[in-house]
Amino acid sequence: MPSILTTDAPEPGLSGAPRPRPAIERRRRPPPATPRDYLQQLPALVLLNRLPTPTLAVGLDGEVIYANPASAAMLGHPDANASDLTGQPLSSLMAGHAHTPAHDCVATLRAAAGTVVAWCHVDGYDVHAVVSKALLTRVTDPLLLITLIDVTDALWSSKS
Repeated sequence: MPSILTTDAPEPGLSGAPRPRPAIERRRRPPPATPRDYLQQLPALVLLNRLPTPTLAVGLDGEVIYANPASAAMLGHPDANASDLTGQPLSSLMAGHAHTPAHDCVATLRAAAGTVVAWCHVDGYDVHAVVSKALLTRVTDPLLLITLIDVTDALWSSKS
């Protein structure tokens, strides 16, 4: 492939002739041919951030490594600021688990798939949400990725 050259302005004290330099070659993917190709090229974090379903990724040590805006909104963080949750120990987000070792909270969530777990809202009340099965299922996956379905209103309605 022939090299594309661009020129700089002459350097002071030299002959005045422009000095050739190689252009920066930028490669872009071709536009996707099908909707399936589009999905295959979509970065995972872009998709997770756009999901209306609260989604959390937790390291095996119990630290929240990712939260989407929907999870931040569910727990009452202003402007759905998901960075408020990132870096938090899972035990600080799960109601009644403040003194539970963070890695034990991960095991609790894995076992709670399909059941309701209480979460701490920033205003001090509990939010009840059904926890999904782990979305990443390999034994070697370095994190637990789950979604939550807020059922707080439904539980309050059923009690009245």
